[in-house]
Amino acid sequence: MAHHAPSLAANATSHGGLPASADDHAHGHVIMPLFTLRAVLVALLFFTFLTVGVAWVEKWVMTTFDVSIPWWVNVSVVLVIATIKSVLVCMYFMQLKFDNPINSIIFGFCLFALALFMGFTIIDLHSRDLVYDYKKGEVIAGGTGAGIKATDSLPVSVFAKQRVIESRFGGDIAAFDEALADYKAKHSHGHGHGEDHAASSEERSRPRAGLTPGLFEGNGAAGAGEHGGSAGDGGHGGH
Repeated sequence: MAHHAPSLAANATSHGGLPASADDHAHGHVIMPLFTLRAVLVALLFFTFLTVGVAWVEKWVMTTFDVSIPWWVNVSVVLVIATIKSVLVCMYFMQLKFDNPINSIIFGFCLFALALFMGFTIIDLHSRDLVYDYKKGEVIAGGTGAGIKATDSLPVSVFAKQRVIESRFGGDIAAFDEALADYKAKHSHGHGHGEDHAASSEERSRPRAGLTPGLFEGNGAAGAGEHGGSAGDGGHGGH
């Protein structure tokens, strides 16, 4: 009855029916020593306190010695510290150090792509004033009027309103408000007197179904006459 006993070869096969190998056990998590985990934790805490310390030192230097440290210095130091912390986390806590090297390459490429996009964005934000000085600063809703009037830094809509008040109403805001209210009352829906709101005008375009009035009146009359004449010549009138 020896042929009914399971063979060693059957026990050595994997779940997919393929022969088992030493690589089948390489997909498990690596049990790292407790000392290594504690060392990584201490390193992460150290770099965290170092980030806060760098900010306090920078503030103290600027206040005590009355100097201005360029923004890129602080950003570079903080990014370097953050990169070191990220590498430690990925190597030991995410176990990329013990995984297939292709995973580390893919992860590094993703970080490079992110740094590339963020880098170009930062370069754009901090170099707009090199060509046009009025383009520097934060974006304002409605745009800035710095390019139109160098002495003001107002939204374009506000600047245009002030210019109309000064040029047409002599700076009289009350007269401008009265004219604006009169214009709104005249052109509001349902408040016009004798005005055909269904038709388009030089100030407002409205959709209209059918033929435009007056567009084919001349040709239509001529066509009707010709049609009537031809009809008469053709003997339709006799019928």
